[in-house]
Amino acid sequence: HSGELLVEPMGPFAAFAEIVRQEVAGYIDGLAGAHPFIDAAPDQFRISVWGVAMPAGGRQVPHIHPAAWLGGVYYPRVPEVVRTEDEGRAGWIEFGRPPDHLHAKSVPPVRSFQPEEGLMLLFPSYFYHHTVPFDSEETRLSIAFDVLASNVV
Repeated sequence: HSGELLVEPMGPFAAFAEIVRQEVAGYIDGLAGAHPFIDAAPDQFRISVWGVAMPAGGRQVPHIHPAAWLGGVYYPRVPEVVRTEDEGRAGWIEFGRPPDHLHAKSVPPVRSFQPEEGLMLLFPSYFYHHTVPFDSEETRLSIAFDVLASNVV
């Protein structure tokens, strides 16, 4: 994991941050219905961005982002093994499965997405998510970000 990427001098991350802001604003504008998540949508927000370089065997354990309202990930580079469809879904991102230490009494609905170069996913920050382990000589790169209400430190 890198540190915060939105620090001066931002270089190309200034353009990336603007793209994320536009996508998040569009996401917020598209929300409809009655739900606490929608009600909590920030009028103004800031983003926090970090990079993840995941080597062979790498994985993220199931986790959430409790300080954020929305989470997101962008994939600039994906190993060949992740691009290949397989039943094991190596290197895919999975939503819905809580960590084992929570001892869930039932299997929750789980949804998996295959990373591809140029893909950006946005998701409620309270969704448990993790990376399915993969084995490859290539590094899986992702740029993760949180969307926080402007008044949240």
